[in-house]
Amino acid sequence: MSRYAASFRVHARISDLCPVFTARLHPMWEEGVPLHQPHARPCFVDCDRRGRVRPAMDQRMAIICAIDRTSPLLLHMEESLHAVCPKPVETLLLELPTDNGTRSIRSRLLMETADLLSEFMELGQEVEVVAISHRRSIHGNLVLRHHLVALFDRMGTLCWCHPAAAGYGLIRPGFPSRQHVRTLGRTRMKMTPEEIPRRLDEGTGLPAWFQYARESLRKQSPDDACEFADVIQVLGDLWVAHGLAGNVTQAMQMATQDYFQGFETFFGMGGLQPTPTILFH
Repeated sequence: MSRYAASFRVHARISDLCPVFTARLHPMWEEGVPLHQPHARPCFVDCDRRGRVRPAMDQRMAIICAIDRTSPLLLHMEESLHAVCPKPVETLLLELPTDNGTRSIRSRLLMETADLLSEFMELGQEVEVVAISHRRSIHGNLVLRHHLVALFDRMGTLCWCHPAAAGYGLIRPGFPSRQHVRTLGRTRMKMTPEEIPRRLDEGTGLPAWFQYARESLRKQSPDDACEFADVIQVLGDLWVAHGLAGNVTQAMQMATQDYFQGFETFFGMGGLQPTPTILFH
């Protein structure tokens, strides 16, 4: 663990899911494309029988940096990599799904983040990275992808935070003053339960129903912490009351699945975790 990692965890309330490590960032290129700048991620081309291309359903944009990590990951992650040879390539990744409603603001978020990362690259400065880390086999090579949660400088000052990180319980709420883009989409209009779609809220990245249930719980108990289990219980009761599930158990299972699918949308599927882990707020 890096010199500041322990204090980061306490002060910033960083989740046990997240490794905190020191690294130097470097540009990354692929076939002439600067991946450390905002770019569209590859996707399948869907054609009909006449050869007409259908609209892409899963459009994603990203920035990817190469890194030299100079401090350990979490203990169980290091143990799982102990016998791996050669040493895996490691990258820092910020990837966001986009559509017509979110493309503009998420593009600005990627551009602002890329500018910050470029500053660290040009100066050759080490940074403290908070991430969700995954191992992937790409073209037969093992790659560690560190999905970016937050960045601190070596003095412990927060430099950047993912707009969905606090919502998913990865870090305490808050942004540095220099970060201008602090949301993933437009501010959601107030909705009645009948109007809430079963999809991710554009602004927070949380499932829209989960966001509604958490706000309802906070209104009922403003002085209490909103634990994940409490929010899911409220959400289950709401779904049963509005006929979206047959019973509370089924509703809570569905809501939990939606929550984890939302989490994986922004922070990747699978990873170095040896066993499934419950996220707490």
